[in-house]
Amino acid sequence: MIHVGIVGYGFSGRSFHAYLVSLAHGLKLTAIATRDPDRRAQAAQEWAVDTYATLTEMLQDDRIQL
Repeated sequence: MIHVGIVGYGFSGRSFHAYLVSLAHGLKLTAIATRDPDRRAQAAQEWAVDTYATLTEMLQDDRIQL
């Protein structure tokens, strides 16, 4: 299983990236980074993933592989 982090949770992040990663065999959506605190809360609720305010913070999570 490859653990995936997504940067940004705007329209594309919500509607395409998170959704398509969740469908892909062998990929696991693990984290989402976005500066907007409301979008972080939304992502955590919708996908039950860890959220981060910055890409730098997310990349410190050793689980993230892609």
